[in-house]
Amino acid sequence: MDLVPAEPSSELEASLLVTYANVAAQRDEIGVHEGRLPQIEALIDRMREDKTNRLLEIGGGTGNTAAVFAAAGLNVVMTDLSPDQVSLAQQKGLTARAADLRSLPFDDGSFDSVWAENCLLHIANRDMPGALQEIRRVLTTDGVFVLTLWGGVDSEGIYEDDFYSPRRFFSLRADDTLRDLVQTVFTIESFECPSDKEEDERLHLQVLYLRPRA
Repeated sequence: MDLVPAEPSSELEASLLVTYANVAAQRDEIGVHEGRLPQIEALIDRMREDKTNRLLEIGGGTGNTAAVFAAAGLNVVMTDLSPDQVSLAQQKGLTARAADLRSLPFDDGSFDSVWAENCLLHIANRDMPGALQEIRRVLTTDGVFVLTLWGGVDSEGIYEDDFYSPRRFFSLRADDTLRDLVQTVFTIESFECPSDKEEDERLHLQVLYLRPRA
């Protein structure tokens, strides 16, 4: 996954909205990534064991994953940056809102758990501390944040061979870089790299279970 170096900007953020508007219907048809089912099921089991129910999914796209959580009986609220994708999620009967994850429209401590699948790939490293603090804000003090990303190398810029248009900005992080970023706000309960490979062998899945720091 070769990235053309680029500084994050309001123009790139605006183009991201255009990209996901263009492909909303296509992404809706793809459904849930089979490789994420173990993590989805693990969070459902954990929330049942903890007797918690309030789940926020950020960057939820068209709501396919949120629908799985809802079918399991969780009280799930979903956000996505793209109003077009949120509209498709709402058509599934989901509670979904268009929102920037750096400014979530919820009160402090509103959720027992937060699920974020890949969406923080579009957040520049310079914006990560604020984004993580915002996620921490909407969690209960003993809540859990499940973060999944693709990473393994440090690289930030525009995806040169992107199959979507306009091409998207990504921020990839080596494992140690990601650890350093999240540990400013969260305690790492677990950090796993399941053997779920991208075509680019430099990259791997990063799955983190995080707890708010006191």
